[in-house]
Amino acid sequence: MWVPKWIVAASVAVLALALLVARGGLALRAFEGGGLCGNELVATDTAPTREHQAIVFVRNCGATTTFGTHVSIVERGARLDNDDVGNILAIDATCCFDPRSRVLPRNSAGGPLATARWLGPDTLAVTFPSGVRVFRQALVQRGVHIVYAIIE
Repeated sequence: MWVPKWIVAASVAVLALALLVARGGLALRAFEGGGLCGNELVATDTAPTREHQAIVFVRNCGATTTFGTHVSIVERGARLDNDDVGNILAIDATCCFDPRSRVLPRNSAGGPLATARWLGPDTLAVTFPSGVRVFRQALVQRGVHIVYAIIE
């Protein structure tokens, strides 16, 4: 059966667009709550007031996403669940499109390196490398001011 070329081309374009939209949705899943992902705790630091702690963790949502590094301020002793996402910082490597992503410093779980250290009872210092994609970067959370430094 003969089909006009413009119909074949339009069908291929629609299919390609649908795949791009689906892939983008999967990539963003690393920065949303959802049952397909797992979290691995990398580091914690307790606030001087002992009320809160800063946690750094890596979120892995499977083969179609990069490992995302997240930082959250939580109540001291709170448990990290697989549905949790970072409430102050969420980053990932830019993957294959940016050559700098191959040389980014990595943490023990494979995500981009990020650190969180308390400077005082209401100030948290967070560092992360240049060359990452930033999905969330809060300046205040739970009454705590966050200051950022970029690692070159």
